[in-house]
Amino acid sequence: MRDLFLAVLLRDLKLASRRRIDSLLPVVFFIVALSLFPLGVGPEPQMLRDIAPGIVWVCALLASMLSVGSLFAATLLEARSRDVLLGIFLFPVVTPVIVAGAKGTAALMAGPAEAAGALVWLKLLFAFDLLFVTLSLWVFGPLTRGE
Repeated sequence: MRDLFLAVLLRDLKLASRRRIDSLLPVVFFIVALSLFPLGVGPEPQMLRDIAPGIVWVCALLASMLSVGSLFAATLLEARSRDVLLGIFLFPVVTPVIVAGAKGTAALMAGPAEAAGALVWLKLLFAFDLLFVTLSLWVFGPLTRGE
């Protein structure tokens, strides 16, 4: 199973390296979007401090969608439909992880008084991590064998 994972990883890296601009575009988008938010909401430091975790996560999510879209398009040319559908169905499943990450980041950036709140979100992230690793180990074999 490890060899299959490495083969898929190498294939995805090869697809990403064919067009180097597709790898750099999400990083540039993240930086530009992150720098434009203060221009849109105003220069007040307290308000920017309050919304910073959400802004970082939204920009990261949008930037990752750029790279995922390019990877899906490249994969679609070389793959079967079930290989593409797995990634599409996985996106809604990771939404709670994104929300927990944003809330945990907000609690960490709020200061030491909110550290307990960050620990709750960290525990939730750990539970989702445990769930995803368990499910992926359980489902990976049958999916790759076509059962």
